Amino acid sequence: MFFTILLSLGEPVMQLLGMTQMGLLTNTFLGIGMFSFIFAANLIPAFIFRNYGFLAVIVWRLIDYAIWHMI
Repeated sequence: MFFTILLSLGEPVMQLLGMTQMGLLTNTFLGIGMFSFIFAANLIPAFIFRNYGFLAVIVWRLIDYAIWHMI
């Protein structure tokens, strides 16, 4: 469980650090919202995998990408 949370923190931390260094992230509330969203997007598939298996994660990711790229 600890390892899952640690790995899920990697992407939002790196993305927000990069955006801050480039000067794209100036609002603290936007940063907190983006961090929460990206962290949840990484943590939810881990719990789905643990409860339902590998195929459920693949379906989740396909639906997630389809919705994200359609909107």
